[in-house]
Amino acid sequence: MRNTILILLALTLSVSSFAVGTDSVKVLFAYKVADLDAASQQSIDAFIHNYLNASGVNISVYGYADYVGGAAYNKGLSQQRANNVRDYLVKAGFKKSNIKVCIGKGQIDHATETDPAGVAEDRKVVIAISRKEQDISKLKTNETLVLDNIYFKAGSHQVLEGSRPEMEKLYSTLKKHPKIKIRIEGHICCITPEQQQFKSASAEQFIDGYDYDTQTDKLSTNRAKEIYDYLVTSGIDSTRLSYKGFGATRKLVEENTEEDKVKNRRVEIRIMEK
Repeated sequence: MRNTILILLALTLSVSSFAVGTDSVKVLFAYKVADLDAASQQSIDAFIHNYLNASGVNISVYGYADYVGGAAYNKGLSQQRANNVRDYLVKAGFKKSNIKVCIGKGQIDHATETDPAGVAEDRKVVIAISRKEQDISKLKTNETLVLDNIYFKAGSHQVLEGSRPEMEKLYSTLKKHPKIKIRIEGHICCITPEQQQFKSASAEQFIDGYDYDTQTDKLSTNRAKEIYDYLVTSGIDSTRLSYKGFGATRKLVEENTEEDKVKNRRVEIRIMEK
């Protein structure tokens, strides 16, 4: 199914730095369980895939429980959940020094607490990601930077005029640091059932968003290429640049709100060589 509703893309850039901001990922747990099951591990694995090589990332881990079992029990349960998520992240390669907080917040109270099954949505751990300002020239190879204030027409790879100043900053930074080579990576939100089915068949293939300009399913690729073309036309050697679209296969956050979808619609740069 082609995406028929594509909202203006707001992507994050700062060429010499990227804006301070916070994203979050929610990991759900089974009733009175602190151990990670397959579904919760999958949620964390998606987070690891997107953030393990990201620069300037600090992590806070907050555990929660529903009201069933009592306050003291749920305080301990929420801490166990937080600890298990932290340990999973460390085992995957995150530095303990970058996990600034790991705390169980206890139960989430409600005005009415009569259901013996509790509240499934309250049995969770929230991983909060705080991103520091970062100079692109100080990024390491394979680290990524989300581009800020880059906007596209809905369903289009055409950049809106208001994005030009940020694109010019990116050009100036690359001009100033001629040894840096980058890959421009395009992302969209909203995996449809058709996309999910296709993705599961091959992790390297997916159905991209629909680009009404070209009438092709290559929206994330075309948006990345638009930035690539701008840089080459401006004078950056094409041998220093590459581009790739990832569709909706690399989400930053779960899409529970429109704001979540905006976070996932983005263009990033990846340092390939310095």
